[in-house]
Amino acid sequence: MAISRNYETETKFLLESTWGTTPESSLEKFKVKGGSIKSVHTVEQDGEIHADRQVECQSLVSEHATGDYTANLRYCDVQHDIFQAAMSASAWTTVAISQANDISAANADNSLNSSGSNFGDLAVGMVVKIGGFTETGNTGLAKILTKSSNAKVTISWLTLTDEAADAGKTITIDAIYCRNGETLKSFSIEEEDAAITQFKQGTGMSINTLNLNFDANTKAEQSFTLLGKEHNLTQATIGTGADTAASTLCPMDSNADIDRFYINNAVTGVTNKQVQFNIDNGLIADFQLGTTTPAGLGLDYFNLTSELVLYFEDETFFDYFQSQTSLELDFVIKDSSDNYYVFTMFNGKLMDEPVIDAQTPDGSAKMVSATVKGFEDSTTTSMFQITRIAGS
Repeated sequence: MAISRNYETETKFLLESTWGTTPESSLEKFKVKGGSIKSVHTVEQDGEIHADRQVECQSLVSEHATGDYTANLRYCDVQHDIFQAAMSASAWTTVAISQANDISAANADNSLNSSGSNFGDLAVGMVVKIGGFTETGNTGLAKILTKSSNAKVTISWLTLTDEAADAGKTITIDAIYCRNGETLKSFSIEEEDAAITQFKQGTGMSINTLNLNFDANTKAEQSFTLLGKEHNLTQATIGTGADTAASTLCPMDSNADIDRFYINNAVTGVTNKQVQFNIDNGLIADFQLGTTTPAGLGLDYFNLTSELVLYFEDETFFDYFQSQTSLELDFVIKDSSDNYYVFTMFNGKLMDEPVIDAQTPDGSAKMVSATVKGFEDSTTTSMFQITRIAGS
């Protein structure tokens, strides 16, 4: 019999509607670099004193599933589900505005204006894709800075040129985003070993931690850990019908695909050595009398940090630290098909003094390492936002 190799294993995900219950649906394959799910057992022995030095009784008192994976960052449905679960978001919010003869751009206050008050779905902090204007500088990604009414918003990232709502011109404003919330999301996960027709399965698998790493000379990478309900090894799939094929889109690249990086809505203008975003949900398993598997999972505080290694004028970051100025971070990455992910930390504070690691040969800039911790933003009532924008 041939030896089974790791590369013959296929990993599949399915977002659950009810924690710990696999929906009747096909599983979707997801390409991972490494990791697996496993079972954790707690066994108790009697602990009684015996003349023959033997331990007579033992019993399984609890069991649950855990898992950890590393994977490249790739624009696909499973990735969207992973982000939603890590953010404990109830759903992705979709904004799709398409108006003819209605929306104009004004340079004076960098605003978009709707004569028909069609901006009801826009909210401060959203990252949107604007299209349809004749002036090319009026189209592209933008961030909503203020919203004075359903007829007027101001934006950043684009410098608008005056442009009227001409007859026959249709302006589009689109975005899909989620913000951190308090709705526990979970997966049924299956690992199929094709060589021996074995299926390793986990249900109620919720994301405990998620690390997004953008490092020079590497693919954009993620690692995440999971805590779940049950783990099984069987010879039958838990999926219904044929599996959905994994995405064939190329992974995002930390060198070629970084689109831009903003600090307080201004382009940093510096070389980014490394940027990380780290989420920790602090999941707790709820064990109850009468069953060995958890009855549910509890969410702790949403903990968010960002690790930055940047070539930056050192006094700028030190000023942020000394004054405890709030930092708003936006990290934009896209793939070769122009699919975007935008990661937004709304209210970050430097918790430790930045460290100068090195400097450029002429001494004009220094490489600074800093840890930024996220706090709730009063305007958006959230810490973190992930935006996805599909390529046209």
